[in-house]
Amino acid sequence: MGTVFGSTRASADPRASGWADLAAAIRGQVILPDSGGQFASAKAVFNTNFNGLAPAAVVAPSSVADVQRAMAFAANNNLKVAPRGGGHSYVGASTANGTMVLDLRQLPGDINYDAGTGYVTVTPATGLYA
Repeated sequence: MGTVFGSTRASADPRASGWADLAAAIRGQVILPDSGGQFASAKAVFNTNFNGLAPAAVVAPSSVADVQRAMAFAANNNLKVAPRGGGHSYVGASTANGTMVLDLRQLPGDINYDAGTGYVTVTPATGLYA
């Protein structure tokens, strides 16, 4: 799902059809460029140097099922996906021209430490200052 590899940014053809069908299929939101100020706010990233990029849409799922439906939509429409977790990407990795931004911040964020293994698990929606 990554959109940035090295210094090359991913982009895609944003002319996917069926956004209304995706919006009807999920409980979360599908925010399109014609949504005015709501889109400008939804596409904004932590590092404002990247706010000039133009994703095809911002999808804010409210459940795992929403994520699955959004990913199926992206695959069926040959869209690249820019995942947005805690919203603190300093390099602007959670946005790109023509991509579907999958904004996971509506999902629960959590940090778990397993003392037995020493592993820390951080869910995608966990904020920088959790």
